Amino acid sequence: MEDWTGRVLSKVRIEKLIGRGGMADVYVGRHTTLNRPMAVKILHQHMTVNADLRRRFRDEAQAVAALRHPNIVQVFDFDVIEDRPYIVMELLVGMPLNEYLSALHAKGHTLPLDTVSHIMNYLTSALDYAHDRQIVHRDVKPANIILRSGDTPIRPEMPLAADVEPVLTDFGVARIATSSTPTISGTILGTPAYMSPEQVRGEAVDRRSDIYALGIILYEVLAGKLPFNPETDTPASILFKHVHEPPPIVPNVSPAIQRVVEKALAKDREARFQQAGELAADFKVATKSRTVASPPSPAVTAVSAAPAPSSEIPAPSAPARKLRPSLTLIAGIVVGAIVLVGGVVVGGQIVGGSSEDPTAAPVQTESVGSLATEAVAQTSTGVSESATSAPAVEIGPIAAVIVRDGDLEAQIPGVEAAPAGQSYHAWLLGAGGVPPLHLNLEGTVNAVGGELLISYSDSEGRNLLSVYTKFVVSLEDEGSVLTAPTTSVFEGNFDPAVAELIQLADQEKGEKPVLANLRSWLPLQAGHFNTHSGFVLDGIQRGDLAYVKEHSEHSLNIVEGRMGELYFDWDGNGIAVNPGDKVGVVPYVLLLRAASEGASRAEIQRGGSGETGIEIADRAGDLADLLFDIRETLRQILGVDTVGDISGFGLESNLTLERELQSRIVQLVSDSEALDLAFSIDIFRSQ
Repeated sequence: MEDWTGRVLSKVRIEKLIGRGGMADVYVGRHTTLNRPMAVKILHQHMTVNADLRRRFRDEAQAVAALRHPNIVQVFDFDVIEDRPYIVMELLVGMPLNEYLSALHAKGHTLPLDTVSHIMNYLTSALDYAHDRQIVHRDVKPANIILRSGDTPIRPEMPLAADVEPVLTDFGVARIATSSTPTISGTILGTPAYMSPEQVRGEAVDRRSDIYALGIILYEVLAGKLPFNPETDTPASILFKHVHEPPPIVPNVSPAIQRVVEKALAKDREARFQQAGELAADFKVATKSRTVASPPSPAVTAVSAAPAPSSEIPAPSAPARKLRPSLTLIAGIVVGAIVLVGGVVVGGQIVGGSSEDPTAAPVQTESVGSLATEAVAQTSTGVSESATSAPAVEIGPIAAVIVRDGDLEAQIPGVEAAPAGQSYHAWLLGAGGVPPLHLNLEGTVNAVGGELLISYSDSEGRNLLSVYTKFVVSLEDEGSVLTAPTTSVFEGNFDPAVAELIQLADQEKGEKPVLANLRSWLPLQAGHFNTHSGFVLDGIQRGDLAYVKEHSEHSLNIVEGRMGELYFDWDGNGIAVNPGDKVGVVPYVLLLRAASEGASRAEIQRGGSGETGIEIADRAGDLADLLFDIRETLRQILGVDTVGDISGFGLESNLTLERELQSRIVQLVSDSEALDLAFSIDIFRSQ
């Protein structure tokens, strides 16, 4: 048995063997100049016994290498060494579909219909792309489909995340093996369980042969088993059944779905789907054929409750709207943007703050640009400790600091020239012993024409507002050694509730720029919710209460994020499971709202209307209302005693309707592309 470890093939140094099959060995290696991992497939010697077969390999490899599709493995190079053809390919990070299905079915579970449709869409797109270029796979099976992981690693015991995509591998290898040679003459090539009738009969294959194999995979995914079982039938028996016997009826699916499977597996290829995409389209329509019952009349608040995980979580018997202030408190901005002056939160509670009723301190608001600012009793925020007790005054902001991740800019009007021997200095201050950031040192602070112009770009690329929440302009003596501001002229505080959400995203996403990535993170997290709420609905249909509660916990924790008050180990297994990224849909939506308001504020300062930012922020607020409803539905599902209670009190219908969250988020994010997202800090004149 040959070992190619340590050899260099096509600038790829072979590192280790990762797979061995009947046609080829697969190694992982590293490109010597690009320093990137790659996979190398080396065909077995019996596959290349004559010149005709090597020519076929070359022709087929050239055709496959020309394929450029995100769900077809990319071929980078091919060659022959010591009469052994080899192919250099991208190294896929993930898990073969057959391994995942084996683990899933061992637990008695099957994939939800939404996930099946998701996988079929990708696979049929890849097959149609190849078929249109006269490439037929000939060996479509789960072992040749890699589930490529996204942000969340694939774990056999967990449902697939929304960002997992299937990738087809081994295009063309089957055709090489079917060449007419003395070694393999008369051999029927392929995997018996997935072979089309025409392959069994030794006839020419075409795109419909691949569609039949995909139909077998669809059957297996839906039923949890193959139609013709290799564990109980001999290969010869399976091949006979492909030609002469219809597959058993798929259990527990609708008639519409059964018709799709039957058409994909028609013995006569003329009766099958003629394009792979037709299969995916018909399957998607078939999954929507199930009707959703109207919500019954009993109030959902009558559902019996699970034991409350902590004393702070409202009892399930409380009225539904009782939880709405909780979402407002997490956000600090759901029912209206609140300007925080002098470190005092006016009109509400921040995350992790006290439990006082947020309605206890009503605030009169006045629209200023894109923000609702308050004419409230402002506590002066001078830098010295004694200055914090200065008399309250009523004053509005005169400008705003605009912050985009590590970049900051401000334009403060009505600024007099600095007195002789003094100059203006700008600072960012943090809490907990964070040293002040002196913006003059790496940025610019210039008084020009009655305005103070400030700009700064962080050399470390930090999310500034994950570290600093207070902005100060001071007047200092020239030549002074400065470590902190002494005499405050202008100042402003960033909303601590939003700052806490930025800190959360900064920590969980590895300090990546928040605004630069927010529009990709939010839909992905919404996709995680849609996947796991789909599992909840599937569990309800199957009557599996444990499965329902497991994925209700997942769905609720995905929505909440680890800072949410309902983020909890609801099933009591010792772990608060969140298959998402721990930030949560709620924080992402609230960050988008704050960033849209900041974008509007920045546009107004440039002389624009700021209307688009206001509109996007309002729609994000509407999504926050929907998120409250989702949280309440999931919380009550987690408190039921039987699956019948879920449907009886309308919770299944509620969750079905509430899953529109993902499509609304995708549309909102798309519409927000018109905005230059930013966070803003209102600037006040110090008293």
